[in-house]
Amino acid sequence: MASLLGALAGAAPPRNSTLAQFLAEANPLAKRLVADTSLSGQDRYLLSLASLAVQLDDVPVPDLRDSGQGMGAGTFIGLNPGGDPFTIVGSRKPAFIGRDCASG
Repeated sequence: MASLLGALAGAAPPRNSTLAQFLAEANPLAKRLVADTSLSGQDRYLLSLASLAVQLDDVPVPDLRDSGQGMGAGTFIGLNPGGDPFTIVGSRKPAFIGRDCASG
């Protein structure tokens, strides 16, 4: 937790962490924070895990399977093992085919 607090306070520059390092720090933190189901507790949980996740470098891509959503090929998702009490999801959506709404 000390590195998380230091990062939030701006004391330490972001580091590139491996998936194993992330899990070693995130699992105990998540187990501590998951019990608080209040809105502020949920914010604390998500922001704490996100602050660690953005430091990840080179996460292995899990086996991706078509989720069956959409017309034709859907969104491809897969799971990386190790998260507790959270799940690490990898995904790939097919390229957008159609008119870009922003271009009018």
